[in-house]
Amino acid sequence: YVLYDQNAVPQGTESLFQPVSGTIPSDINERDPHVDVCNVKGFGLRVYKSWTDDDFMEYRDSTYFAVFIDDDMTTPLTGTLRELPHNANPSTLYWYFDVLNSGYTFSDYVVREVEVVNPTVDANGFVTAYDSLTVLEDHDTVILDGTQTGDTGTTPYEYTVHYESELMHDTNVRVYNVANARYGIEIRKLNWGDTATWGGAGLNNAVFKLERVVPGGDNIFIGWFTSSDVVDQLGNTQTGWVTEAYLSEDVDYLLTEFYSPQNYYGLQYPVTLRVHNGVLTVTGDSGESNFHRVLPTGSYSGGILLEIRNRSYDIRFEKEDGDTMLPLEGVHFALHKEVTVGGISQIDFTPMVGFEDLVTDANGIIPLMNNTLPPGNYALRETQGLPGYKTMDGYLYFSIDRRGNVTITSPGRENWLSTHMDGDVIVYSFYVPNVRNPIILKKVSYDNTDPSHTETPLTGATFGIYTNQACTIPYVKNGITLTHLTDTGDGIFFNGILPPGDYYVKETSAPSGYRVLPGPILLHVDNLGVPTMTRTWASGDPSEGVGTITFSASTGYTITIRNITGYELPMTGGAGVVPFYALGAFMSLTAIVLLAMRRRRRNRETD
Repeated sequence: YVLYDQNAVPQGTESLFQPVSGTIPSDINERDPHVDVCNVKGFGLRVYKSWTDDDFMEYRDSTYFAVFIDDDMTTPLTGTLRELPHNANPSTLYWYFDVLNSGYTFSDYVVREVEVVNPTVDANGFVTAYDSLTVLEDHDTVILDGTQTGDTGTTPYEYTVHYESELMHDTNVRVYNVANARYGIEIRKLNWGDTATWGGAGLNNAVFKLERVVPGGDNIFIGWFTSSDVVDQLGNTQTGWVTEAYLSEDVDYLLTEFYSPQNYYGLQYPVTLRVHNGVLTVTGDSGESNFHRVLPTGSYSGGILLEIRNRSYDIRFEKEDGDTMLPLEGVHFALHKEVTVGGISQIDFTPMVGFEDLVTDANGIIPLMNNTLPPGNYALRETQGLPGYKTMDGYLYFSIDRRGNVTITSPGRENWLSTHMDGDVIVYSFYVPNVRNPIILKKVSYDNTDPSHTETPLTGATFGIYTNQACTIPYVKNGITLTHLTDTGDGIFFNGILPPGDYYVKETSAPSGYRVLPGPILLHVDNLGVPTMTRTWASGDPSEGVGTITFSASTGYTITIRNITGYELPMTGGAGVVPFYALGAFMSLTAIVLLAMRRRRRNRETD
């Protein structure tokens, strides 16, 4: 079925100009198929007024609107010329017509912004008298006095008028969107693109704050602006549009990138904007000069284009051996995030969902720890280490700020993070060292006749660590040759990490009253960091040399090197030889005296 509205319609209503077609269904009351035709009474015209510089103005002259019939655009319909003050909220006007002029349809009625000379306005905003009137068509310009934020007095500004209109669906109301635009500074956010050509695409979701600098006082807040998609006057969609800024001449403004888009490194410091004789200069931290540029814009509005670009960044966490720097596979981690409850911020000690058990891969990389992490404060915890390694103490605290800057906040661990460039991408590399269990070598005195097998720390010995049994090639650790190791007062002469391999521990001088061990001790460290020690000589007491090997999660492996009490032999030049020499001399002298006395007695008896 096709229904046409062919006959005359009641006065004050609008006829259907297009046929309505479709299937006519039965209704829920199971009546015969039927059509309800409704006429809407009256006609409405509405104007919404917008300004491109609205965020930058404290005052602006009023604008005026009127309704015309399109065949006479010089004289407004009676009673339709109205004022729209700059502070109207909402900024809109509405006209209602119960009956249209004879011979005209609703489509003949149009709304235009007008320029009025010497208007008289009543209390309801209607203009009752004026000297002259000029109709402003699309792209016409009008001069209006205004005051920008922070200025005193008014300045004339030229605005260009733009119209858009549409008939609201199922109503007799036509809506006009009328925008007044003037030249400004277009600010756009881009990704890095090519360094030379700045060929980056627009970036949305960057948040900026603009302030007017007041020397010696508090800055004047202008507004917050978020980069997004906008359609310009030519109908083109621009991505990364921040705002069109309107800055007073010879005044400093601060533009701060408050939030950068996810996965981008933005301006770390505010930049200063200043316009002089229509020329924009941008100054700021010298290290960020490549982050912004100014150039003429090719858009319809003219003016200046300020482009601010961001570098993308990547984050990687790698678990490695603290000595060999080789990646470690199979280490388990959990990630926690800071939460705020009741105004108090603290790390949530329940791991983040999906981050409860992160296991390093063959390259030592911790999964999911990358640039998809949103800004915030985090704590990384090692939940299960590898055999032979110490589990990381406590938490590794790090922060990703809202401008893409990544830092370690754990004191003493700042050097676990390094930054480098991979092309135009900033790479934050976290190297989390897995420290092998340290090995402590300790000199002790041991009495094998003591049932309690007590080992007493023995001071005064000197040792060297070598890589061959002949002890001619010393071991060098961190640039230090380990050939003259002395104890620290408790018998400990070495406390540190030894990579897997064979080492020969040689006593080079013994404590006073003790002899040097007959040979070096072979120290073997396996791939898991577990040490074993054996003597390289077979003679003497088997208890001499290697003692006990104990393990503590806090201190690692402790190996005792024994001097047996029964072998406390005097050494040439040692302090213990003096009494022996004295005793020997005394005994020899006594024997000589006794022998002399015996011979004298025999001689006397013979006589």
